[in-house]
Amino acid sequence: MRLYDIKEEYLKFKEMTENGEIPPEAVGDTLACIEGELEEKADNIACIIKQQLYESAALMAEEQALCMRRRAKEKSAERLKRYLSDCLLSVGYQTLETSRNKITFRKSASVEIDDVTELCANHPELVKAQPPQIDKAAVKKLLLSGQRVSGCSLKQKLNMQIK
Repeated sequence: MRLYDIKEEYLKFKEMTENGEIPPEAVGDTLACIEGELEEKADNIACIIKQQLYESAALMAEEQALCMRRRAKEKSAERLKRYLSDCLLSVGYQTLETSRNKITFRKSASVEIDDVTELCANHPELVKAQPPQIDKAAVKKLLLSGQRVSGCSLKQKLNMQIK
């Protein structure tokens, strides 16, 4: 039986009990049976949740390990690229073509900002405004201390814990 069905059966049984449709002597046994099924199903689902969280943590650890390996490979490739570039340019090669690779250089331009404050003062249209970031922890602390913070309120929630 699914948890949803057990829940519906429990609620129906509770309503029938409150309406007096079930004799008092049958309430205890029936309730114990329904609660037993509910507890067993809830326990099984909690085990599944824990297993999925463990697997998620393992995947995250593997993801981080792979990310570190990827970054190391990218850095190694970048170092080798700089090394090759320096060597070729120092001996005057602008192009090198082999049977497997063609190495060429192209010109490009990039902006380097020497003085940010001067740039901002003289050209404010070039500065992008960042949206404000709210310190929710500080807001929560103020609200919990009893202070009123316009535009904010505390929302009470029930968070399930599975251990």
